[in-house]
Amino acid sequence: MPKGVHHQSDRPQTQKKLELLAQAFDVWLAIWLGQKGGKGRPLVVLDLFAGTGKSYGADGNIIDGSTLVLMKLISGHAAQLKSQGRSVIIRSIEAKASKCEELVANTSEMLRSMPALADVVDFQPVCTSANKWIAGSTQELRAIGAAPAFVFVDPDGLQVDKVSIDAIMALPWRTDFFYNYMAEGVARVAGAAASDCATSQGNRVKLVKYLGERASGTGYFDASAYADKVFTPAGFFSVSFPMPNPSKEQTQYILIYASKNETVVDKVIRDVFARSAKVMYRGQGSLFDLDTLKTFVPSMGPRRKTHE
Repeated sequence: MPKGVHHQSDRPQTQKKLELLAQAFDVWLAIWLGQKGGKGRPLVVLDLFAGTGKSYGADGNIIDGSTLVLMKLISGHAAQLKSQGRSVIIRSIEAKASKCEELVANTSEMLRSMPALADVVDFQPVCTSANKWIAGSTQELRAIGAAPAFVFVDPDGLQVDKVSIDAIMALPWRTDFFYNYMAEGVARVAGAAASDCATSQGNRVKLVKYLGERASGTGYFDASAYADKVFTPAGFFSVSFPMPNPSKEQTQYILIYASKNETVVDKVIRDVFARSAKVMYRGQGSLFDLDTLKTFVPSMGPRRKTHE
């Protein structure tokens, strides 16, 4: 297996996810860099499950992973950042030591090859779990002050606790989340938790940590099962993108964009998601029917709205 890459196979859903991440982050950057009064104020980017920095795309080709995707987009705004006296604080977190070692190598190579990028970022890869890092870094993160923040959360299963997301939301930041809700994994754990098997108690504990409370065994393929428990109570609006499993006729995971800026969610990210849904894997037409496409709306938020 090539260095810096994991899970060798055709992964059209991964490539689609990274394309959506890039589009959403580019919008976020443009908004904050275009606002008056932002000079000298840092931007914060957290990649909580960064992996190696590389992955496989739709046809088994090697592609940039999340941290490299974000860095390349920042590099395109390097001159604007410098002219505004701004920097981007990037923290990429990876728990597995071997993956983190490769992440360090891949990001170091990019920073060496892009001196303009290196000049405007404060980048640190962190080799520990997201939950541990958040718990141990709250004071440091709070000291950054009232900064705009973009947080990408892409766990493999239920690896991020609700208390960790709550801790980030409690910071004095203007935070937007791009969150991968692992619907298949959550449903699998919920089913095991409801069973009489030997691991049921452990799965119940895992589910409680993830959702913050005991929950029924239904509705886990609906993004509101997570958003209504985590983002909505904190005043966030959100819109979801169900990612089909390319080998099954069901949703594999659900991408959630959450922000306290209702206009960004309702008018911008909603449109990004809806346009992207028209062409899915390998250029084929939408895998969603018309009724499903109509669900690409911010149906979750502190004030529920009806959309035509």
